[in-house]
Amino acid sequence: MGDSVTVSGFGKAFLGSNVTNATVTYKVIRSYNYARWRSGYYGNSEKVILQGDTTTNDKGVFEIKFLAENDKEADPKFKPIYSYKIEAEVTDVNGETRTATTRMRVGTNAIQIASQLPYQFTTESNTLKVGVKNLNGQFVNGKLLVEMRKQPQASHVIIASGLPQAEFQELDHKTYRNTFPYAELRKDEIETDWKKAPIIFRKELTTDSLTTVELPITENWDNGAYYVYIRAVELGQNFDNEDDVIDSRVEKSLWANLDLPLKPELISSYGKFTKEGAVFNMYTSMDGVYTTLSVWTDQEIGGRKTNFP
Repeated sequence: MGDSVTVSGFGKAFLGSNVTNATVTYKVIRSYNYARWRSGYYGNSEKVILQGDTTTNDKGVFEIKFLAENDKEADPKFKPIYSYKIEAEVTDVNGETRTATTRMRVGTNAIQIASQLPYQFTTESNTLKVGVKNLNGQFVNGKLLVEMRKQPQASHVIIASGLPQAEFQELDHKTYRNTFPYAELRKDEIETDWKKAPIIFRKELTTDSLTTVELPITENWDNGAYYVYIRAVELGQNFDNEDDVIDSRVEKSLWANLDLPLKPELISSYGKFTKEGAVFNMYTSMDGVYTTLSVWTDQEIGGRKTNFP
């Protein structure tokens, strides 16, 4: 960012000859976006930052120069990535017009993280793929740091009341929980800083392609919600300089022990589909729960069963 950028183009007639000394009308349009996890606001609308005219040379080539600078409305702490769209229109001496559009991406960092994660982690689905790309989507050499962090969660079933939390709390935690065993967590019970979540797994690697990382998930891992946090730098840089680091954070569930519910809740289920059929395990974290299971086939009820505790 902050550098001058030169984009070259050329004009050719339908028959393949160069269009020389022709007028070129161009427009440079800028937009930017943030990583979704960093900000609830993802990006902005397109903005024309430069427009004008130039001409092709004796080889039919023309150049467009512009300054790749930060948008004053963009927040630098979110490390925005800018997209520049260059539109050019070439008109020859006969009045015939050719148009073309190209795009380029520019950022404070020259790389981005590529990742593929499963819908849900289990002891069998225990891998993810990561890599480093440049801003044009090509894989490059880079260093990655992959972490799994356990999200804090309630140890009891929560039945939402639909009411806002009281501004002032008169009951201590023990009395409150004994009186309202299924109530939501109070504000002072909720940890909002994800960086304080304990690190369960950590691996550093160097790669120039999409690389598989295997997580040593066993049934002893706690079921529940986790953060997958990935950091990356270009080869030759280190993670100590935060200006060189790009990162990504994704929330994923992990169901390690299928004999227990995913998290404390009234009803949860885990299903596996095969060519032969489907197997569903249903869980509850409460006593005295009555359930009715209905199965539909081709929009018709194939069976219904009521289960008693």
